[in-house]
Amino acid sequence: MNGTVSEDQMLNTNEVAQMTGLSPATLATWRCRQSAALPYTKFSRRAVRYRLGDVREFMSLKVVNPQVQV
Repeated sequence: MNGTVSEDQMLNTNEVAQMTGLSPATLATWRCRQSAALPYTKFSRRAVRYRLGDVREFMSLKVVNPQVQV
């Protein structure tokens, strides 16, 4: 491996929670309510993963840039 991180790298719930500042419980609630704010892959009941690229895109869409009054 050349040390670069692939956008396809899979992250677990705790890693995504740490990266986004959301709690693992919030991510679990979103999954249960099927409010697909953040795409995920479910391999089994307990094995849920998120693509790094999806997490980054989610975070970029949440950026708020207030307009500066001149």
